[in-house]
Amino acid sequence: MLKIAKDVYFDATSKVVPAIYYQLLTVFVSSGDAAFPVCYVLMKWKTHALYRSVFAAMRDLVSDFTPEHVMADFEDVSVGAFQEVFGEVAIASC
Repeated sequence: MLKIAKDVYFDATSKVVPAIYYQLLTVFVSSGDAAFPVCYVLMKWKTHALYRSVFAAMRDLVSDFTPEHVMADFEDVSVGAFQEVFGEVAIASC
């Protein structure tokens, strides 16, 4: 799915993770009229460097992944890291 995905959504929550982690990051891609989770990451911190590592790993695992649009919450750290890895993609905040 990542090879053909052009629209990406991601969100993080701290409400459902064990105490040893800070948050769960979930990345979704759209297909038709639906969105599907394609990546779950348990994160111990919420830093630009860690987000960059996560997104770089996604890019390295699926080299054909070339998103054009991303929707995320108003968190500059994660969005900035995504743009650093994937270039100037169109950003929409929710």
